Amino acid sequence: MAGVAVDTVDDDYYFRRLSSAELAATLERDQWPADCDGLFNLWPVSRDDGYQTHYRGRMSITATFAFDPSEHYRAARAVTRYTPMRYVPWGFAALALGILVWNVLPAVGEAEPLTVFSIALPYLLLGVFWLTLIPLSQRRAARKLPERDASARGPQERVVDETGFHSRGNGVALDIPWHAMVRAVETEEFFLFFYCKQCAYYVPKRVLAAPQLSEVRDLARAALADRARLREQ
Repeated sequence: MAGVAVDTVDDDYYFRRLSSAELAATLERDQWPADCDGLFNLWPVSRDDGYQTHYRGRMSITATFAFDPSEHYRAARAVTRYTPMRYVPWGFAALALGILVWNVLPAVGEAEPLTVFSIALPYLLLGVFWLTLIPLSQRRAARKLPERDASARGPQERVVDETGFHSRGNGVALDIPWHAMVRAVETEEFFLFFYCKQCAYYVPKRVLAAPQLSEVRDLARAALADRARLREQ
């Protein structure tokens, strides 16, 4: 029985004679023939020309977990801390404080304390609004995500391997090759894989064993070099 695989990077086709057992192992269990080692971008072509499983090479770290809105919120906050968006609330809060000082100082010592407080209150509330707007909106978005995004329903699978980052959830698949990744960041709780300057996918470190944590770091460092901001341990 002949097997056909396509390299999705080099657009090369590979033909190999397979036994029925070898074909089933490749398509059903993602166990490829040994002579495919080192060919990290191969996908088998089925009869309907659809990709069924992907050869990921020898080093492949898989994390499986259930979607947790609280955890997703913490990941969103972690991503924000590594983007320019983290300055926005403080910038608007500082602006509100500046306007507050500008308007209140002339009244200090001349107006009644209640009058001064009534002048200051709107600007204080405006500052609090800007400081809490992004965290509150992120918390609400995390809680509503399963309703808006079908991939967040059911078990979540994240894979990091020689080709990049792979996300699977509820039949929805997404792949980000290393060359398309902006950077990778490790926090105390997550690995963050940025596919643009503002957005990232996350892998919770809690679901990875210590050897897997080291393997993720090794893969990210090898692929991203100085674009990988990772911990030593």
